[in-house]
Amino acid sequence: MIDVDKIIQESPRFWGYQRKSILLATADFIKPKGKITDIELEYIIKHQLKRNRNHRQVLKQVALVLTKLKDEYGIDTVIPPVPITVPRPSILPTTANEFAWLDGSQSLEDTFWNLWSIEQFEQKNSPMFAFGFCLASYIGLQSTLISNILSQLKWSDILEDGESIKSKVHPQDRDVRYCRIHLPTPVSLILKSILHHQGASSPNDHVFFSESEPKFKKRKQRIQKVLASHYALLLDVHSKQTGCNLPCPPTWKTFSRTAYMKIFSQGVEPFIINALHSYPLPVSHPIEASLNLYGKPLSHHLSISQTTLPQNNTPEPKIKLKSEPFAANLEENPIKDDWCGASKTVLRQLVCRLKKITTKKVQTDIQVSTANDEIIVAIEQALKIDPTQTSALYLALKWVQYYIQTNRSVSPQTIDEYFSRVFYNGLLTFPDSYDITDWEADDHEQAFEKVISRTKLGSARRKSIVSTYKNVYQFAQTNGYVDQVNLQFASGDWVGSSTRYELIGLYQFESFVSQLEHYKSREAKTIAALAILAFYSGLRASEASKLTLSNVLIQNDEIYIEILRGKSPAARRRIPFHLLAPSSACNIIKTCYQTRLEEFKEKDSSTRNIILKNIPLFGPHKTRSLYNGRSVINETIKLMKQFMGVKFVYHSLRHSFASWLLLRWYANRYFDFASDLTEGHHPLFQGECQSRLRQLFTTNENQIPTHNASDLIIFSKLIGHTGQEVMFSTYIHSYSAIHKHAMQRISNSEGQRILSGKCIAAVVPKMKSRTSQAKLKIKSITEIVKST
Repeated sequence: MIDVDKIIQESPRFWGYQRKSILLATADFIKPKGKITDIELEYIIKHQLKRNRNHRQVLKQVALVLTKLKDEYGIDTVIPPVPITVPRPSILPTTANEFAWLDGSQSLEDTFWNLWSIEQFEQKNSPMFAFGFCLASYIGLQSTLISNILSQLKWSDILEDGESIKSKVHPQDRDVRYCRIHLPTPVSLILKSILHHQGASSPNDHVFFSESEPKFKKRKQRIQKVLASHYALLLDVHSKQTGCNLPCPPTWKTFSRTAYMKIFSQGVEPFIINALHSYPLPVSHPIEASLNLYGKPLSHHLSISQTTLPQNNTPEPKIKLKSEPFAANLEENPIKDDWCGASKTVLRQLVCRLKKITTKKVQTDIQVSTANDEIIVAIEQALKIDPTQTSALYLALKWVQYYIQTNRSVSPQTIDEYFSRVFYNGLLTFPDSYDITDWEADDHEQAFEKVISRTKLGSARRKSIVSTYKNVYQFAQTNGYVDQVNLQFASGDWVGSSTRYELIGLYQFESFVSQLEHYKSREAKTIAALAILAFYSGLRASEASKLTLSNVLIQNDEIYIEILRGKSPAARRRIPFHLLAPSSACNIIKTCYQTRLEEFKEKDSSTRNIILKNIPLFGPHKTRSLYNGRSVINETIKLMKQFMGVKFVYHSLRHSFASWLLLRWYANRYFDFASDLTEGHHPLFQGECQSRLRQLFTTNENQIPTHNASDLIIFSKLIGHTGQEVMFSTYIHSYSAIHKHAMQRISNSEGQRILSGKCIAAVVPKMKSRTSQAKLKIKSITEIVKST
């Protein structure tokens, strides 16, 4: 016998909801035998798997509980084997062979330029291999990514006369978005040579395939064979003609991994190469947009923004912001620890009760009415778990209520299957879904992608999940549970990523705020302040609209924004707003704070802290109500479309925050970088603003060191995420500017390679004669590219 209550009291922080459940089940099994054998252990694990289908996590928690009982309380018990976590792949060599291959791959590059390219370049499929070899050697792309790029590359994807290319962010993506990959001079030289050999073609034609070639999978398989066979041929040439004893990577895949590691040794930061390591690739700000992200700086932007201010006789737009009662416990989480498991129980009990009504389809009026009564009972049960009525559980119940009433031909078994697709194995696997109104559209799309990208799902199963998800989200959008969730590009295991990838320019945003500040209405100034918080600190709409005066800490020139409750535990953070935003934006937030404080100044100063906590930062005049987050989003979108264009939505502000902040951070590492940006002369990239930003990342007053390993962790914390993967795949659209700068550094070193006359003649058809080659000052790759 064990005293469960005493054990929990001794280590209350150890015993969370799931471990308590395991402890109670263990206590029941100990009673008859006084110990836990393999048979009891199997029952305990099965019992837990009913609540949590993550087998690895269940085994880990059961092992922790039983180990504690055995070590601290002397319980005779078997311990389940703890699943070994697969270690993350290292970006550096981890074996003796990999270290040796680094030198061998460098020798292999010499062979490629000096011998192989001369003899093989004009052979069939050799240009394809040459381009793939250089993509691996000088950019660090992996073999799978290279195969996909080569099989899908079209003439229209080649930009700047062969100095960069466009790639799909995912092989199954059907949107017009793309990732822009810049090419160092050796890669650019090979691509330009291929273009010259093949001549002009239609923009929609594939570079390496004719239109009669098979579909994508067949093309990819053919490319993989070509790359593998030609690499073996290169190895053979290398061993026969050079006599080099350095071991080389034995296969094409091992070579691409070795070349990937070699890029780091040349001074390129790991995050730059890792962003192109696997799908999805970071979505680039489109070159077709009105804002050019990099190029010649436009010093006249500021004067343009000033002339776009409305005149005094310009009618002020009508802005309607709905208000709602302010809940004093907004900062507290009323949801239970294991609310996901309890929510699944409510749904399963509902299905059992529906089966008692009929085992066939719910069709008659009586059956529909009885089913509706059972759903109302389930809603009452849900209110005990979810008093806020904003969770995925409440969405599930309201959706099934609507579905039964509008589709009188659905069986309880089908309803259970729908719950399984979207809720049991979908939304209710995310503890953060206790309040889906706090989720952005990006959060819904990322959760959906995690569900349908599970490797064990078959094609038919995946299609059925996608179909049901779209049905549920159509209902959710119609009834105001979610907003602007885009699932139209969902295909296979790919949801389609964010469609909010066009950036708002710095001067463009300043002009937008100036226009709103020019108006006299409270609503216009509120939207200006909310937009500033999103653009300069990355706050979600739900986070900004629910701020109280106690969440804004102002002392002298310092402003801190505290988020005490958000979409997830990672959303809880303190943001140093004064280090991120220009002085003009800080002054607007200070004014907004002081104005709101003045409205309640008659209150007793002894209760000031309580007053601040109970006063929303944004709300109607002298009332404790707050502006509804959804109305804020809708009105902001209307104004953004009016002043900036139809392509922008509220989430564009948060995406722009992450993208511009990355550029500012990188410009603090490399001072020559800002000069490459179109808006590099903006005050945010100059003097005081950059000096304040450095305080966030380092104690060095002059420059952010290039070896700061924790910088990206700070980035993800500012945005409210636990890691960098989602940040780069969803929010960062300025990556191509940084990649271009990094590839220029590669060009500066690798472009100095001297080529033989025969190699130049083979790669550059216009330089086959000695006379044409004599015009070159130096026979380096950089000089050859300049001359072509």
